[in-house]
Amino acid sequence: MATSLDTAIPHGRTAVAARPGVSLTDLWLLLTVLIWGSNYAVVKYGTDQMDALAFNGVRILLGTLGFGVIALARGRRGPRIARRDVIALLALGVLGNCIYQTGFAEGVAHSRAGTAALLFSSSPALIAIAGRWFGIERIGLRGYAGVALSMAGIAIIVLGGATAGGADGTLLGDAIVLASAVCWALYTVLLEPLTQRVSLIDVSALTLVGGAVPLLLI
Repeated sequence: MATSLDTAIPHGRTAVAARPGVSLTDLWLLLTVLIWGSNYAVVKYGTDQMDALAFNGVRILLGTLGFGVIALARGRRGPRIARRDVIALLALGVLGNCIYQTGFAEGVAHSRAGTAALLFSSSPALIAIAGRWFGIERIGLRGYAGVALSMAGIAIIVLGGATAGGADGTLLGDAIVLASAVCWALYTVLLEPLTQRVSLIDVSALTLVGGAVPLLLI
């Protein structure tokens, strides 16, 4: 769910030099991986207990309220956000926090949690393709080879799940998860230029609001 380190650091922000040993940043990254990995099992359990759209609507609403409180607590200490950036962030929120989140929850509900996690691990390859398409990323020969291997792995997973069959893992669920991964890749690539002008807290708050409103209506 992230681009390369070169593109992830907004202009005007200083990159922290790598230090030997385990740092606090490493621990935060490890915690992020644990949370992200457990997310699939949590969503699978939640969508087994209630409707996927209702479950997702509640979790996005809670996230919106949480980031909204943080953004308000920070106040307007930073530069004023341009209206065009606000509109762009709200629109991207529809893609990243409504369309993607809906597809993600529905896909996990109709697939295996492990299969969904493996399919969504194609995001870096999809982000690289989208970044190259929009002229944001550059891909070398090894990058193209990695993308090809990733796509081959996706095909094996999807076809293997379709052959195995069963109620817990369906081809439709796998396809929905893969489509949501494409949405996430486009969201990530299109969002990156805006993170160079807007603080990350405001980016998160506005995109969550943009996704929460249509998601709650649905």
